[in-house]
Amino acid sequence: MKAKARLVVLGYSDPDAGDLNTKSPTMSRRSRQLLLQFSTHRGLPLLKADAKAAFLQGLATQGQRSIFGRPVEELRQAMGLDQHQLIQFLKAAYGLTIAPREFYMMVNDTLERLQLRRLKTDPCLWQYVVEEDGKPKTLGIIGSHVDDFLMTGYENDPR
Repeated sequence: MKAKARLVVLGYSDPDAGDLNTKSPTMSRRSRQLLLQFSTHRGLPLLKADAKAAFLQGLATQGQRSIFGRPVEELRQAMGLDQHQLIQFLKAAYGLTIAPREFYMMVNDTLERLQLRRLKTDPCLWQYVVEEDGKPKTLGIIGSHVDDFLMTGYENDPR
């Protein structure tokens, strides 16, 4: 058995909690079924992934907000801080109300940079489409639900 621990920010204490756009889409049940049907119909493998420390993988967008916190004793000791020193959040840490949206925006930017296109019907479903014999062909689909992903596609296609 492996112990799991994480530091959690008390998001309700964020001074900007009511003013920030915290809306973050999640994959709908219909879209998940579409992805599973695509995989099954074409005989493609289905992969599941989980982003570790997802909310800390985003960009350092919180430095401009000047959000500070009191570190727990273990973190204080690890960082060599004294009892009265605070830490500043540079990224949207777990517990901040903005964290899921920040992570979603980073995932969307990354997938679009990799030339996947987001479906208009569900902002949490992206497909990789190529032109083949003058027709579009979907080579893969990725669906996200916060920091969990379902992926399917033609693994052996070099594209």
